[in-house]
Amino acid sequence: MARTFIELICANCAKLFLKEQRQLSSSKAHNVKHFFCTRSCSVSFANRHKAKRELRSFVEIWLEGRIKELYPTLEVLYNNKDILPNGGELDIFFPRFKMAAELQGPQHFKPIYGQDNYENTIKNDAAKAKACLEEGIELLIVDISRVNSIRRDPEFARVIELVLSEINKRVLLTDDSLFSIQHIETLAGPD
Repeated sequence: MARTFIELICANCAKLFLKEQRQLSSSKAHNVKHFFCTRSCSVSFANRHKAKRELRSFVEIWLEGRIKELYPTLEVLYNNKDILPNGGELDIFFPRFKMAAELQGPQHFKPIYGQDNYENTIKNDAAKAKACLEEGIELLIVDISRVNSIRRDPEFARVIELVLSEINKRVLLTDDSLFSIQHIETLAGPD
């Protein structure tokens, strides 16, 4: 039986490509609104069209919950674009300490979404760092590119400890009433 191919346009890069007719007839394909020439194009498209809440990494989301748990009265802004004059987004910002934490995944260190995206990421990171410096904001850059899981991953534990220790330094220097009872017990250790 001869195979039949259909010519399609990639929703990401607009290249023409061929897809086998039987692949388009499958039950999975009936609800598909966009077609892609490669898996890379599919991922790039998905990342560009995510809703705002979906753009956050699992490390960011977990860390937000932990910060709220440990420091319930500390003002913390997440994914805010109103702090820097250039509109750069800060992942986590502590107004009281003028400190921001940027959690950087693998796309900040290698061109996993293509060379153009990588170069834009590097340019945006530099602009954000410069804007923070000009605004007197201490920028803590945290490499989360090697974090695979929040369970039993020593790299995840190291990242969390790094961010929390930076918060602790500032809390201890300003107002220890920000600590939760659980965190005071953790610092004191068991009796």
